[in-house]
Amino acid sequence: MANITDYIDWRGDLSFAVSPFNEVDSYIISKLGSPDFTDIVPGNGFISVREAVEGMEKKEINTLGVLSSQYVLETIRRLPETPRYEDLRLGDYVSIYDEEKGEQFSALTVILPDNTRYIAFRGTDDTLLAWKEDFMLGATGIIPAQWDAAKYLRAEASKSDDPIIIGGHSKGGNLAVFAAMTASARTKSKISSVYNFDGPGFFKDVSQNRGFLAIRPKLHTIVSKNTTVGVILYFDKECEIADTDVSGISAHDGFRWKVKGTSFVRAEGFSAATKAFRDAAFEVSRTLTPEEIAETADSLFSILSSEGAETVTDLTESKLREAVMVTNELRKDPSVSRFFELLIEQWIRNMAESGRMKIPKVRLRAIRKHRI
Repeated sequence: MANITDYIDWRGDLSFAVSPFNEVDSYIISKLGSPDFTDIVPGNGFISVREAVEGMEKKEINTLGVLSSQYVLETIRRLPETPRYEDLRLGDYVSIYDEEKGEQFSALTVILPDNTRYIAFRGTDDTLLAWKEDFMLGATGIIPAQWDAAKYLRAEASKSDDPIIIGGHSKGGNLAVFAAMTASARTKSKISSVYNFDGPGFFKDVSQNRGFLAIRPKLHTIVSKNTTVGVILYFDKECEIADTDVSGISAHDGFRWKVKGTSFVRAEGFSAATKAFRDAAFEVSRTLTPEEIAETADSLFSILSSEGAETVTDLTESKLREAVMVTNELRKDPSVSRFFELLIEQWIRNMAESGRMKIPKVRLRAIRKHRI
């Protein structure tokens, strides 16, 4: 079955005037904020997508980490040579990494050929700080990155009366929804669409929140049938489920979702593995208090970073094994243990697929017995 790479081959020579902007375009553009564009894309002003790619090459940005899609940089490099995307302009770049606040946040604005402003929020990157911040979604209700997303949208909306599309993948999808639903009525009126690609949900039920209800008709939530991210704090019962042939963390990668025509292929429902992970995540949110979730996250990530690791790419097998055992000692509840086992198993599987680790299947199964 075709994917985004095939889509660019098919549609790349057609302008948006000929073939209107669609959800696959939105995913591609939402990933433009994935690289570290510091000193490449201006914080005030815009450059062409070609200049951005040239800056990437000069900065020698060749990887985004072990858990990031191998297709992101490859796709971004294709855009200046593709008539459909060659006129995109990137700008107003913001990047924040604050260990004291526990925040990883990045956003940029992409101006489409018709002057629509696409605000792209970066998702969870390879840093352990970013993954810890995701855990804190279930403990603190609102994380610093969400407030900065709302602030960024407010600033961009004040610069122009042009239509706005907001999008993001993973945590970026959560930020897109939060920024839109907390925006002023005037800003909401400028928003034409909000795209949440496989993003986690919210600490509190937002289904009856007035701000959320105001953007609900404009919201497109698309999650993978095999996701282990989009069902954490699951909130959008009207989401669309994208079909894919891969599982685990790889299924979180929209470049691995099936594409037909101008849209992602829909699946009939979540896989059994995703339902199990969703239920485990729900049990954690039901069983632990916010303070206990925060304590567990602190313990987990303190272990993972204890030998200087700053990213998931830096992690060793021994640290992953130690993290599983210690967090399960901290939380004897079987549902909590199950959640952390499933999460770290997915990390290990992804590392094995990328060649970082050679983990026989029998050792993956042994995770549940704490013998990895």
